[in-house]
Amino acid sequence: DITCVDILTTAQDHPHIVSYLFEVVRGRLAQSEAAKTALETTRAALALRIRDRDAKAALALRIREHETEATALEAANAALSLRIRDCETEATALEAANAALALRIREHETEATALEAANAALSLRIRDCETEATAL
Repeated sequence: DITCVDILTTAQDHPHIVSYLFEVVRGRLAQSEAAKTALETTRAALALRIRDRDAKAALALRIREHETEATALEAANAALSLRIRDCETEATALEAANAALALRIREHETEATALEAANAALSLRIRDCETEATAL
């Protein structure tokens, strides 16, 4: 086993080895720093990819929600269109019934006019009869 005393003795006896070892240690430290920086860069890139993936998943979910909402709106629109057609059909039937009622009203008005004319003629006959009765 190498002890601290051995290292110090070697360092005193061979200073060029110590310089070499310091250079090796500095190189290793530089490599370690570079590896650490690369690791941090990779970690940051991975975090960005994870955030991007999460954002894409959230966006896909929102798209599905909008598609579901659009489908529901389309179904409601179709139901509303059917209801509008039903109302239009009902309106057409009501217009036909209204026209038929208007014809019946005109018939009743005509009949009322005829009854009024008959009533007037009857009134004249009654007066004629009264006049004749008075003359008798």
